[in-house]
Amino acid sequence: MKRFWKSSLLLVLLSVLLFVGFVGCSSEGEIESTPEPTPEVMEMPVSEEVTEEEPGPFPELIEAVMYMSPIVMEEFSIAGMTIAIVDAESGFTWTQGFGYADVENQVHVDKNTVFSVASISKTFTAVAVMQLVEEGILDLDTPLIEYLPEFSILPSPELGGDYRNITPRMLLTNTSGIFPAFMGYDWNTVGTYDPGYLNNMLENLSRYAMVAPEDSVFTYANNGFDVLGILVAELTGEDNYFDDFVSYMRQNIFEPAGMAHSSFAVDDIRAYLATPHLDAETPDTFLYTNALPTGGLFSSAYDMSRFMHIMLRGGGDLLSPSSVDQILTAHDFDFSASIGFMGYGLGTMHRITGHGFEFVGHGGTLPHYHSEMVFDVESGIGVFVSINTLNGMPVTAAIAPDILAEAVAEKTGELNLQPDRADPAAIPIELSVEELEAFTGLFLSAISYFIVELDDDGVLNFFTSDNPEFPMPLTPMSDGSFFSEFLERVWFDEVVQHDEEIIVLRLGNLGIGASAIGVDKELYIASDQFIDDWVGDFIPEPEGNRASVVTSFHYGVDVFGIAYFQSVNMHIVAGNALPASTEDWFESHRNIERDENGVVIAFEQAGMRFVRQ
Repeated sequence: MKRFWKSSLLLVLLSVLLFVGFVGCSSEGEIESTPEPTPEVMEMPVSEEVTEEEPGPFPELIEAVMYMSPIVMEEFSIAGMTIAIVDAESGFTWTQGFGYADVENQVHVDKNTVFSVASISKTFTAVAVMQLVEEGILDLDTPLIEYLPEFSILPSPELGGDYRNITPRMLLTNTSGIFPAFMGYDWNTVGTYDPGYLNNMLENLSRYAMVAPEDSVFTYANNGFDVLGILVAELTGEDNYFDDFVSYMRQNIFEPAGMAHSSFAVDDIRAYLATPHLDAETPDTFLYTNALPTGGLFSSAYDMSRFMHIMLRGGGDLLSPSSVDQILTAHDFDFSASIGFMGYGLGTMHRITGHGFEFVGHGGTLPHYHSEMVFDVESGIGVFVSINTLNGMPVTAAIAPDILAEAVAEKTGELNLQPDRADPAAIPIELSVEELEAFTGLFLSAISYFIVELDDDGVLNFFTSDNPEFPMPLTPMSDGSFFSEFLERVWFDEVVQHDEEIIVLRLGNLGIGASAIGVDKELYIASDQFIDDWVGDFIPEPEGNRASVVTSFHYGVDVFGIAYFQSVNMHIVAGNALPASTEDWFESHRNIERDENGVVIAFEQAGMRFVRQ
């Protein structure tokens, strides 16, 4: 029964390795050899106040959670963590705090400790939008310009798309093509909120082209949910998007839901806040997130358990069952080329774990805070996990679905998993050089890129962006996959999306793990101009009390001649490299400053100014 949680520590460790660019492998032997916890590890402080005396319907699961959580926290040096498990059918709620909300003052996490839930805010913004739909104030398929005339922004002739055609439904499903995210314009500030971020957002957005035609591709967009929050404020408030959004959410969601320790204005509940930490021993400066509708919510495990009960019971006093069903159901859109084989509902993600378990929910990550809320709608079970430490970014996304899967299995006695796509009886086969050439190229994911090249000996090799000199040989197999000692299986799927055929590379036996889309490699070959003008390091130059999550950008050229950029930032330390298209790269920057030789010395990227070191 505990097969998921017994392997969670190893899976989380592997997630970290993948995230920083090293691709590793696991075996059953490695899982079995996971070391037993030491007595010191098990002394992690636990908030006894919120521990249920009776484990309810999940005795084995809760035993595993209590056992594994301190181990994971020790491994990743996490200060505090909170967990909530609910079963809506029986009315069961279990919440548990681990570690410290404030390590300096030895304040333990309990069920009312407040954490930033970051992008889980999007689900709450979706609830607000659907409330307006139910009241007849808003229609999901009417262009936004009918409600927000300011949104009538000119289209981009280079990339296509027209802001005037974007609807609320497109924003809710991340299919609008809108410019996805800002890092400046007061996204983060120190010391206090800046309402100007939301109040000036439509004007700032007008400076940026759409990244794709509307309703054509899936593009995860923080800006889209901020626009939805502005829409809610415009239709229900007075004259201040920031304040009106905060008030609407408090009066129409948190108060009727009984969520007394939840707010989009953290100062309202500051006494309950889990302070930000760099690691288990080091507090850090708190950053205010001004992009409220997309990432500004603070909540506790107890409050999130109330919200999960409401959603799994059909909406309660917040929404009708029909609206909840629309939020939790994957949108009727072709998500086959989406990264990680991810679908999207109205403000909710639809994903499949590496084990093959399907679930719905949303994750969120901001500096220092990382959260995950997941549901199994059929069984009525929900799980919420949050931490307050920069180190632990992969942890919540790795363990929350595992806890959910265990709960479903323990409750129902079974767990329907997607079968392995790889045929265990598959054997190596021979392919001609011409056949192998068809699989070569550049593949772009959301956080990295991969190169597939044929060497002089006729061997197909896989390279990661952060280790382009380390080849991973791919052996063609009789089931259509390629076997790799490091990657298990690699698949090259032909996908037709909106009349365009693309190749999607997928990793793992299931073929649903990390994925990347084939792109024209020639567009990313470094030009002499790129090398002369851009290669080097740039650091942010925030104004006033602005704070930049990105601490530096590096531009370079890899061994294949690919122009790339790589960020170093607060929550990943070193992000994977991404290609820099030399054809449209300069169009993606604003206010470029050059020296007398034409070398770039400063530029603006997504609202933040960067200068050459």
